[in-house]
Amino acid sequence: LAAAQDQSLRVAADLQNVRRRAEQDVEKAHKFALEKFAGDLLPIVDSLERGLDLSNPDDESIRPMREGIELTLKMFADT
Repeated sequence: LAAAQDQSLRVAADLQNVRRRAEQDVEKAHKFALEKFAGDLLPIVDSLERGLDLSNPDDESIRPMREGIELTLKMFADT
């Protein structure tokens, strides 16, 4: 009887360890996916900033475009 109880406790502990490891694996996967997504956005932000740098701020014909890019960059910075 003692051996059966010991075996039952071991199985329960193993199950708990498997669940914990699975939760950790899911957390790591989410973190990796988020880091990859953020890394994929960096070239886009760089391109938007470069576009602002290369455009003439005094050119009224592109003022709405510049404002849109500035707002987009602000949204990136705020998140």
